[in-house]
Amino acid sequence: MLRLHSLAVLLVTVLLGLVPRASAQEFGSFEAFVDSLDAIGAIADASARAAATDALWDDLRAAEAIPFTSGEDVAFLWRGSASRVVVNGDFNAWGNAGWIANSLVRVGQTDVWRLVTSFPADARLDYKLVLNGSNWILDPANPHQQWGGFGPNSELRMPAWTLPGETIPDAAVPAGSLSADVCIESAALGEVNYRVYTPAGYADLAALPTVYVTDGHEYRDDRLGAMQTALDHLIADGVVAPLIAVFIDPRDPATGANRRAEHYIENPDFADFVADELVPAIDAAYRTEARPERRAILGTSLGGGCATYLGVERPDTFG
Repeated sequence: MLRLHSLAVLLVTVLLGLVPRASAQEFGSFEAFVDSLDAIGAIADASARAAATDALWDDLRAAEAIPFTSGEDVAFLWRGSASRVVVNGDFNAWGNAGWIANSLVRVGQTDVWRLVTSFPADARLDYKLVLNGSNWILDPANPHQQWGGFGPNSELRMPAWTLPGETIPDAAVPAGSLSADVCIESAALGEVNYRVYTPAGYADLAALPTVYVTDGHEYRDDRLGAMQTALDHLIADGVVAPLIAVFIDPRDPATGANRRAEHYIENPDFADFVADELVPAIDAAYRTEARPERRAILGTSLGGGCATYLGVERPDTFG
């Protein structure tokens, strides 16, 4: 949080025609920030108002304080010319929760737009700005981004949020190995790619449990699931036992088309592929313990539904 700097000093310097240096724009509370921005928006002289706006904006950007947060309070901010500015993200189902306020309002006579709301102090949320009803953009003033299944989004980091340590690569942590793509020919699905994670010290291990991962290409990506890095940490810390992870890629190896909607919605062909073709291939090639109680399958969204479906339909494979 930016430290307190007298609003009176700010206004006096503006009125005297002196543009405050960026380092002088300091606030001790969320309310002080809101009041200061409102005060700038009320300055009658256009040149003085523009100078004060520039100074404040430059300071916020230098401090990586856009969106501006304090405790559970947040101000989404955008600067520019538009007829309408809204913010959509995790917090409103990407615009599908219409009862949640998401419209930014222009601040006085400035070109700054603002929406004040609140979230848990330790929240981390994805969002995009939407200009004039249809132009979805990353927040140009926010350097933080998080990748999702549809590419990058701007990332809101609330003050108490911390990056999970197990997702940060660390050269001091013994690293497992990830195979290259392996292509298996399924009788029902055609070609399917997968990659296999084996834990550090695999050559000296045996009878390992196995986890099968839907949307595997995303789970193993350090911008997304970071699962390989997380497994290295969790195994090294003794949180989980050494295990094998099989990352199933839903994309067509030939075209790149993502087939998750086809494969993951209660599809008996996909269930049979995993249970009758992929699992036997993994058990034959790796040091697994080939019992249902030693296998798991996981996923997110459609992948979570798919994992549940396989657990129900194929208890002979997944305990």
